Amino acid sequence: MRTLALCLILASLPAFTPNAVGQLPDPAPLEWSISVDGPSRGKPGRFVELTCTTSGAAAIRWRIVGADADLIRVVDGGQRCLFVSPVGGKFTLVCAASRSDGALDLVEVPVEIEGGPSPEPGPGPQPKPPLPPGRFGLAQVVADLCAKLPGDRELFRSLAANYDAKASKAAAGAIRDVAGLLVETRTANAETVGSERERLIPLLFQPLADAISKAAPGDLAAHCEAWREIAVGFARGAE
Repeated sequence: MRTLALCLILASLPAFTPNAVGQLPDPAPLEWSISVDGPSRGKPGRFVELTCTTSGAAAIRWRIVGADADLIRVVDGGQRCLFVSPVGGKFTLVCAASRSDGALDLVEVPVEIEGGPSPEPGPGPQPKPPLPPGRFGLAQVVADLCAKLPGDRELFRSLAANYDAKASKAAAGAIRDVAGLLVETRTANAETVGSERERLIPLLFQPLADAISKAAPGDLAAHCEAWREIAVGFARGAE
Protein backbone atom coordinates (compact mmCIF):
# COMPACT_ATOMS: atom_id res chain seq x y z
CA MET A 1 0.00 0.00 0.00
CA ARG A 2 3.04 2.27 0.19
CA THR A 3 4.42 4.16 -2.77
CA LEU A 4 7.37 6.44 -3.40
CA ALA A 5 5.48 8.37 -6.05
CA LEU A 6 3.03 9.80 -3.55
CA CYS A 7 4.62 11.68 -0.60
CA LEU A 8 1.72 13.35 1.14
CA ILE A 9 2.61 15.13 4.37
CA LEU A 10 -0.33 17.32 5.33
CA ALA A 11 0.32 20.95 6.11
CA SER A 12 -1.37 20.58 9.47
CA LEU A 13 1.19 18.06 10.70
CA PRO A 14 3.51 19.80 13.17
CA ALA A 15 6.89 20.68 11.73
CA PHE A 16 9.98 19.73 13.73
CA THR A 17 11.56 22.36 15.95
CA PRO A 18 15.21 22.99 16.75
CA ASN A 19 16.57 21.30 19.89
CA ALA A 20 18.85 24.27 20.55
CA VAL A 21 19.43 27.67 19.08
CA GLY A 22 21.05 27.28 15.68
CA GLN A 23 20.84 23.48 15.73
CA LEU A 24 18.65 21.00 13.93
CA PRO A 25 17.16 17.98 15.70
CA ASP A 26 19.00 14.69 15.51
CA PRO A 27 18.02 12.64 12.45
CA ALA A 28 14.97 10.50 13.11
CA PRO A 29 15.53 6.72 13.10
CA LEU A 30 14.96 5.46 9.59
CA GLU A 31 13.10 2.40 10.78
CA TRP A 32 10.17 4.38 12.26
CA SER A 33 7.03 3.75 10.28
CA ILE A 34 3.27 3.48 10.43
CA SER A 35 0.87 0.93 8.99
CA VAL A 36 -2.81 0.96 8.07
CA ASP A 37 -5.12 -2.01 8.51
CA GLY A 38 -8.59 -2.42 7.06
CA PRO A 39 -10.52 -3.83 4.11
CA SER A 40 -9.57 -2.88 0.58
CA ARG A 41 -13.13 -3.28 -0.70
CA GLY A 42 -16.53 -2.06 0.35
CA LYS A 43 -20.08 -1.44 -0.82
CA PRO A 44 -21.86 1.83 -1.63
CA GLY A 45 -23.31 3.56 1.43
CA ARG A 46 -21.46 1.34 3.93
CA PHE A 47 -18.52 2.43 6.06
CA VAL A 48 -15.04 1.12 5.38
CA GLU A 49 -13.04 1.40 8.63
CA LEU A 50 -9.26 1.89 8.42
CA THR A 51 -6.94 1.85 11.44
CA CYS A 52 -3.53 3.49 11.69
CA THR A 53 -1.01 1.58 13.80
CA THR A 54 1.93 3.65 14.99
CA SER A 55 4.23 4.11 17.95
CA GLY A 56 4.86 7.57 19.33
CA ALA A 57 3.08 9.65 16.68
CA ALA A 58 2.49 13.26 17.71
CA ALA A 59 -0.14 13.77 15.01
CA ILE A 60 -2.00 11.64 12.47
CA ARG A 61 -3.82 13.09 9.48
CA TRP A 62 -5.93 11.51 6.73
CA ARG A 63 -6.82 12.76 3.26
CA ILE A 64 -8.74 11.34 0.33
CA VAL A 65 -7.12 12.03 -3.03
CA GLY A 66 -9.22 13.38 -5.89
CA ALA A 67 -12.56 13.14 -4.08
CA ASP A 68 -14.66 15.18 -1.66
CA ALA A 69 -13.21 15.45 1.83
CA ASP A 70 -16.62 14.81 3.41
CA LEU A 71 -16.44 11.15 2.32
CA ILE A 72 -14.14 10.47 5.29
CA ARG A 73 -14.51 10.96 9.02
CA VAL A 74 -11.48 10.75 11.32
CA VAL A 75 -11.96 9.58 14.92
CA ASP A 76 -9.89 8.55 17.94
CA GLY A 77 -7.27 11.23 17.39
CA GLY A 78 -6.56 10.04 13.87
CA GLN A 79 -6.12 6.38 14.71
CA ARG A 80 -9.29 5.43 12.83
CA CYS A 81 -10.73 6.71 9.57
CA LEU A 82 -14.26 5.92 8.38
CA PHE A 83 -14.78 6.13 4.62
CA VAL A 84 -18.10 5.90 2.79
CA SER A 85 -19.09 6.49 -0.83
CA PRO A 86 -22.63 6.50 -2.25
CA VAL A 87 -21.39 5.15 -5.59
CA GLY A 88 -18.92 2.57 -6.77
CA GLY A 89 -15.38 3.40 -7.88
CA LYS A 90 -11.73 3.29 -6.94
CA PHE A 91 -10.49 5.69 -4.27
CA THR A 92 -7.16 6.47 -2.66
CA LEU A 93 -6.75 7.51 0.97
CA VAL A 94 -3.51 8.69 2.51
CA CYS A 95 -2.59 8.45 6.18
CA ALA A 96 0.31 10.70 7.24
CA ALA A 97 1.88 10.81 10.68
CA SER A 98 4.58 12.89 12.33
CA ARG A 99 6.56 12.36 15.48
CA SER A 100 7.66 15.11 17.88
CA ASP A 101 11.31 14.74 16.81
CA GLY A 102 10.41 15.47 13.17
CA ALA A 103 10.14 11.93 11.81
CA LEU A 104 7.50 11.64 9.08
CA ASP A 105 5.84 8.64 7.45
CA LEU A 106 2.79 7.94 5.31
CA VAL A 107 0.78 5.11 3.84
CA GLU A 108 -1.32 5.19 0.67
CA VAL A 109 -4.45 3.03 0.88
CA PRO A 110 -6.42 2.07 -2.25
CA VAL A 111 -10.08 1.20 -1.59
CA GLU A 112 -12.53 -0.08 -4.19
CA ILE A 113 -16.25 0.40 -3.72
CA GLU A 114 -18.00 -2.31 -5.68
CA GLY A 115 -20.83 -1.57 -8.10
CA GLY A 116 -23.47 0.74 -6.75
CA PRO A 117 -26.53 2.40 -8.17
CA SER A 118 -26.21 4.27 -11.42
CA PRO A 119 -27.00 7.97 -11.36
CA GLU A 120 -30.51 8.92 -12.41
CA PRO A 121 -30.69 10.15 -16.01
CA GLY A 122 -30.44 13.89 -16.16
CA PRO A 123 -31.07 16.54 -18.76
CA GLY A 124 -27.62 15.96 -20.21
CA PRO A 125 -24.06 17.01 -19.38
CA GLN A 126 -23.96 20.14 -17.29
CA PRO A 127 -21.13 22.65 -17.54
CA LYS A 128 -18.61 22.35 -14.77
CA PRO A 129 -18.40 25.30 -12.39
CA PRO A 130 -15.47 27.63 -13.01
CA LEU A 131 -12.35 26.97 -11.01
CA PRO A 132 -11.32 29.51 -8.38
CA PRO A 133 -8.96 32.02 -10.02
CA GLY A 134 -6.31 31.73 -7.33
CA ARG A 135 -3.35 34.01 -6.92
CA PHE A 136 -1.55 32.77 -10.03
CA GLY A 137 -4.41 31.50 -12.20
CA LEU A 138 -2.70 28.14 -12.70
CA ALA A 139 -5.68 25.91 -11.90
CA GLN A 140 -7.55 26.88 -15.05
CA VAL A 141 -4.36 26.73 -17.15
CA VAL A 142 -3.77 23.13 -16.07
CA ALA A 143 -7.43 22.17 -16.52
CA ASP A 144 -7.33 23.53 -20.07
CA LEU A 145 -4.19 21.50 -20.83
CA CYS A 146 -5.83 18.36 -19.43
CA ALA A 147 -8.93 18.92 -21.57
CA LYS A 148 -6.78 18.35 -24.65
CA LEU A 149 -5.73 14.92 -23.31
CA PRO A 150 -9.03 13.28 -22.31
CA GLY A 151 -7.56 9.78 -22.24
CA ASP A 152 -5.17 10.52 -19.37
CA ARG A 153 -7.60 11.05 -16.49
CA GLU A 154 -6.02 8.50 -14.15
CA LEU A 155 -2.64 10.07 -14.81
CA PHE A 156 -4.02 13.51 -13.96
CA ARG A 157 -5.34 12.16 -10.66
CA SER A 158 -1.84 10.96 -9.75
CA LEU A 159 -0.22 14.23 -10.83
CA ALA A 160 -2.71 16.17 -8.70
CA ALA A 161 -1.63 14.07 -5.73
CA ASN A 162 2.05 14.75 -6.52
CA TYR A 163 1.69 18.54 -6.51
CA ASP A 164 -0.55 18.53 -3.45
CA ALA A 165 1.88 16.22 -1.66
CA LYS A 166 4.94 18.36 -2.35
CA ALA A 167 3.17 21.57 -1.34
CA SER A 168 2.09 19.94 1.92
CA LYS A 169 5.54 18.54 2.56
CA ALA A 170 7.12 21.96 2.06
CA ALA A 171 4.53 23.61 4.29
CA ALA A 172 5.35 21.05 6.99
CA GLY A 173 9.03 22.01 6.85
CA ALA A 174 10.27 18.79 5.23
CA ILE A 175 11.32 20.68 2.07
CA ARG A 176 13.43 23.74 2.85
CA ASP A 177 13.67 25.73 -0.39
CA VAL A 178 12.31 26.18 -3.91
CA ALA A 179 15.13 24.16 -5.46
CA GLY A 180 14.29 21.18 -3.27
CA LEU A 181 10.60 21.51 -4.11
CA LEU A 182 11.35 21.50 -7.84
CA VAL A 183 13.65 18.48 -7.61
CA GLU A 184 11.20 16.41 -5.56
CA THR A 185 8.30 17.33 -7.83
CA ARG A 186 10.22 16.40 -11.00
CA THR A 187 11.25 13.08 -9.44
CA ALA A 188 7.70 12.22 -8.39
CA ASN A 189 6.28 13.22 -11.78
CA ALA A 190 8.91 11.16 -13.62
CA GLU A 191 7.96 8.09 -11.59
CA THR A 192 4.28 8.74 -12.27
CA VAL A 193 4.43 9.23 -16.05
CA GLY A 194 7.10 6.58 -16.72
CA SER A 195 7.35 5.77 -20.42
CA GLU A 196 4.81 8.49 -21.25
CA ARG A 197 7.31 11.23 -20.44
CA GLU A 198 8.40 12.03 -24.00
CA ARG A 199 4.81 12.20 -25.23
CA LEU A 200 3.71 14.48 -22.42
CA ILE A 201 6.60 16.96 -22.43
CA PRO A 202 5.41 19.06 -25.40
CA LEU A 203 1.70 18.55 -24.67
CA LEU A 204 1.66 19.11 -20.92
CA PHE A 205 4.86 19.68 -18.98
CA GLN A 206 6.52 22.30 -21.19
CA PRO A 207 3.35 24.46 -21.39
CA LEU A 208 2.97 24.07 -17.62
CA ALA A 209 6.57 25.15 -17.04
CA ASP A 210 5.97 28.19 -19.26
CA ALA A 211 2.83 29.08 -17.30
CA ILE A 212 4.69 28.79 -13.98
CA SER A 213 7.48 30.99 -15.33
CA LYS A 214 4.97 33.67 -16.36
CA ALA A 215 3.23 33.49 -13.00
CA ALA A 216 6.59 34.01 -11.22
CA PRO A 217 5.43 32.67 -7.83
CA GLY A 218 8.61 33.75 -5.97
CA ASP A 219 9.55 32.26 -2.57
CA LEU A 220 8.79 28.79 -1.18
CA ALA A 221 5.46 29.81 0.36
CA ALA A 222 4.32 31.27 -2.96
CA HIS A 223 5.45 28.15 -4.79
CA CYS A 224 3.39 26.04 -2.38
CA GLU A 225 0.36 28.15 -3.25
CA ALA A 226 1.07 27.75 -6.96
CA TRP A 227 1.52 23.98 -6.52
CA ARG A 228 -1.88 23.72 -4.85
CA GLU A 229 -3.49 25.60 -7.76
CA ILE A 230 -1.83 23.13 -10.15
CA ALA A 231 -3.18 20.22 -8.08
CA VAL A 232 -6.69 21.66 -8.36
CA GLY A 233 -6.30 21.92 -12.13
CA PHE A 234 -5.14 18.31 -12.47
CA ALA A 235 -7.98 17.16 -10.21
CA ARG A 236 -10.44 18.89 -12.54
CA GLY A 237 -8.78 17.16 -15.49
CA ALA A 238 -9.31 13.80 -13.77
CA GLU A 239 -13.08 14.31 -13.47
